[in-house]
Amino acid sequence: MGTGSDGSTRDDFRDEEPGKILHEIRSGELTQLGIKPHNPYYGTADATQLWLILLSEYWRWTGADEFIRGLRDNAYAALRWIDEYGDLDGDGYVEYATRSPQGLGNQCWRDSWDGIRFADGSIPVLPIATCEIQGYTYDAKLRLAELADGPLQDPELARRLRAEADELRDRFNRDFWIDDRGGYYAVGLDGDKQMTVPAGATEAIFRLYNGMQGVPGNRCNRPNSACQRPTSTSVTGRPTNPNRTRFVARCRKAIAGSRQAFANATRARQGDRTAPERSRYPRPPRRGPIPLRTTGRPDPREGAPPAHPAPQRPTQPRGQPRARAAQPGSSIEQEPEFATEKEPDGAGGSVFHFTFGSIQTRSTQRATH
Repeated sequence: MGTGSDGSTRDDFRDEEPGKILHEIRSGELTQLGIKPHNPYYGTADATQLWLILLSEYWRWTGADEFIRGLRDNAYAALRWIDEYGDLDGDGYVEYATRSPQGLGNQCWRDSWDGIRFADGSIPVLPIATCEIQGYTYDAKLRLAELADGPLQDPELARRLRAEADELRDRFNRDFWIDDRGGYYAVGLDGDKQMTVPAGATEAIFRLYNGMQGVPGNRCNRPNSACQRPTSTSVTGRPTNPNRTRFVARCRKAIAGSRQAFANATRARQGDRTAPERSRYPRPPRRGPIPLRTTGRPDPREGAPPAHPAPQRPTQPRGQPRARAAQPGSSIEQEPEFATEKEPDGAGGSVFHFTFGSIQTRSTQRATH
């Protein structure tokens, strides 16, 4: 975890930078020849934050302090990448812009070349700071602050990270908000700091999970906000999915349940014997394994013998002729016997008589002088 997955130098062809977590690894011919940069390729702006989130999540469930301390340098390198390399123009947001001729134009979860657009369909200029990447950065800094207070034993770093996370949340809610049609959050800001199309339900779920919308007077709770409308309108004025609000509400409920489960697990790990169960969702009753249905064995689910029982092979003592079942229209009850007789032919040779059932034949072996 972390070893060998984070960058150590600056390599423009592979979009590699110190502390940055890789995007993908390939082993095809073009990669081996150096034509493609995927050995490995680092063209992603969110994997580093997600690695820090995973590190925190692992510690919350296991309490493995020594393991976390063993990855202290990797965690600090990832934080330095966020602050020094991730913010390309110094505006406080993590952006992406490939430097490789074979790199990805979009390095967020929408990594197709036209995944980020303006309302008129035009492609924004690089670098681009998408909304979910800022949410990941906010969550990663808060989680690393938790680790700094805990196993890393760096309270000064924890205070700094929490202050930076609060500043990022306030700045995000100021710069990414669109007041049109009740209010939206933009998918991102382009290189000219122009807001791209309003964010869809997926980006909203990303931000709901990491708490980026938790500002005073939450905009998504406005009666006329697009986040609360039973039927929202898209940038083209056409109605969107009427189930969007219910979908977001279910995700809110699931996220709240998972956070409560993490809190319960932390209390239980710290010795609170009165802590409730780790998950508030009941576990389904455990069922035993279903026996494999084989030929010749009754099916326990049906309580009846199989339709095609396995044939039983008769056992015969060694050296005895093997009997076989009579075929229709045949009187043969057992296999024919084989016999050999030898007699002299009077000229110094021998005559062999072979008998196999009703078939008889003869072979002569002449004497050689």
